[in-house]
Amino acid sequence: MDEMQIRTLEDIEQFLAEPMGAQLKLQGSKDDVYKWIEHTLVRFRYPWLGKVQKGVLLRYIRQLSGYTRQHVTKLVKQQRKTGYIKRKPRAANSFATTYTRADIRLLVDVDRVVDDLSGTSIKTFCQRAFEIHRDQLRIPVNATPDSGRTRHPIPVEADTLMVACC
Repeated sequence: MDEMQIRTLEDIEQFLAEPMGAQLKLQGSKDDVYKWIEHTLVRFRYPWLGKVQKGVLLRYIRQLSGYTRQHVTKLVKQQRKTGYIKRKPRAANSFATTYTRADIRLLVDVDRVVDDLSGTSIKTFCQRAFEIHRDQLRIPVNATPDSGRTRHPIPVEADTLMVACC
């Protein structure tokens, strides 16, 4: 049975009972699927259906859209509240960038120097180094700290990384 031939709830029940009905899914963008769901709810007068009929219609929508029960329920609630279903655009990069790529590379270098200690140990290491040097931390590339307990300034060699610890 074609989706366009479905006109009544009995047609929906018959469609859901068929083995081929379980394999059909809507094709198109999410916006198209949302429009179809909105149109289907209006076409079958969802608010005026009984409990059993609403369940049949929701199962039909779930089957064809591929959405979960919770997602369909959310969309139905939105349609009943506003009269339409509209996708909310995804906010890309909603959080401000705190660290630059250079900061991250330097932190990775510090991590290698301190022999892959835990994040808390690296934080303590950077805080102690900052207390000693106040503005910049000088870490020799081949340095080996004494388990992060060193309170003495680390000697600066020819191969030195400059890491800002603030």
